[in-house]
Amino acid sequence: MPESLLYYLPLAIEFDQINDNQKDSLKDGRWSERRHFLWVGNRTHNPNDDSLKYLLQILWPSIQAEIPEAELHIVGPNGTESQRQLIAKTKSVVDLGWVDDLPKLMMDYRVNLAPIRFGAGLKGKIMQPLALGLPTVSSAIGAEGLFIETIPELAPAKSADEFIGKSIRLYTDRQYWQQSKTQGVQCMKQHFSLTDTFTGFQENLRAIKNDLDTHRKRHFMGQILQNQSLNVTKYMGRWLTLKNQSISPE
Repeated sequence: MPESLLYYLPLAIEFDQINDNQKDSLKDGRWSERRHFLWVGNRTHNPNDDSLKYLLQILWPSIQAEIPEAELHIVGPNGTESQRQLIAKTKSVVDLGWVDDLPKLMMDYRVNLAPIRFGAGLKGKIMQPLALGLPTVSSAIGAEGLFIETIPELAPAKSADEFIGKSIRLYTDRQYWQQSKTQGVQCMKQHFSLTDTFTGFQENLRAIKNDLDTHRKRHFMGQILQNQSLNVTKYMGRWLTLKNQSISPE
């Protein structure tokens, strides 16, 4: 596929609507007010189901042992019976279920956890908290396409031990938390701003529209496919006409 026929239009964040949150997120005044860890996801989605169970069974016990005063709050619809049973027997875990105003809720937490082990696409459950100034510990799969791999404060954890260690450090190290918070907002705004993303997309479409003949001549295969598509329609129409005549000669 020629590169000139492709345009990358990612999941984007409308920063203008959360300006107040962003301005607040760049300040350090709320460190003392923030508490607990957060996990977010639609719980019937297989990657989320695996992420939650992996967190509860493998990661959270070690985190909780180091920070006994902290709780893990689970947010998201469609919880399963196996999830509820696991939550009930895991220490310091609270199931909040569906939440109407998730962005507002996120501003009350200190760390978001997203140990996603498989799945595709950009992860809104990581992008949204980062954009709102909620430091997030992610996995390599969760971080795909988010441009955070080379930023030390945002880089994904490559092992269970690293995930646990980073979660504990973000929760207990105020300066490190602040750096991660600021870097997260800046990274999301740089790469996923809705205004900037659609401005670039519109400029690309406008350039094609203003020189459409040249654009089409540059892609001869497209002309062939368009021609064949029209021929298919034409001959399908003829076939249907003949078929109808054979069924109802009159």
